[in-house]
Amino acid sequence: MNTTDQHTEFTQQITQFMSPLRQLAIQFTKDPEDANDLVQDTLLRAYRYWHKFRPDSNLKAWLFTIMRNTFITCCQQKKRERRVIVSAHSCDLANSSLNSIANGAISETLQEDIWTAVTQLMAMHQEAFLLHLAGYKYFEIARKLAIPVGTVKSRIFIARKELQRRISR
Repeated sequence: MNTTDQHTEFTQQITQFMSPLRQLAIQFTKDPEDANDLVQDTLLRAYRYWHKFRPDSNLKAWLFTIMRNTFITCCQQKKRERRVIVSAHSCDLANSSLNSIANGAISETLQEDIWTAVTQLMAMHQEAFLLHLAGYKYFEIARKLAIPVGTVKSRIFIARKELQRRISR
C-alpha cells in the first residue's frame, strides 16, 4: 500500500471518532466554540504526525492523548498571555517578578528604577525581555515574534546587559 492510500485510510479511520472527540473537547473547554477549535487543532496534529501512529495501537486513545496534550498546551499559552497582558497594562510585571525574585528584598525605589530602565529599552529588546520575564520559553517567543530563536536570545541578552548598565549607574 502506498503512502497516499495509507493516508486516505488513516483519514477514514479518524472520521469515525469525530463524535467522541467533540464530546471530550466540550468536557475540557466547557464551550462549544472552543471545543470546535480544540477538535480542529487535534485533527491537524493527527494529520501532521499520522506517520507516527502505529497501526497495531489504539487510534482512539492516540487521538485523545493528542487532544489532552493540545488542550494543556493551549491553557499554558493562554495563562502566559493573560499574565503578560495584565502585567503590561498595570506595570505589575516588573514589580511582581522582581518581588518574587528578591523575596521582597528590593526597595520600591529600586523597583521603580528597574521598571524605568525596562521601559527605556529599544522596543524589540523590551518585547522579547518582557515575554521571557513572563515565563515564555525562547522557542515560544521566537514563534510569537516570528523571528529565529538565536535572535530572541540575542535580544534578551542585550536587554539584560542594558538593564545592568542603566541600573548600576
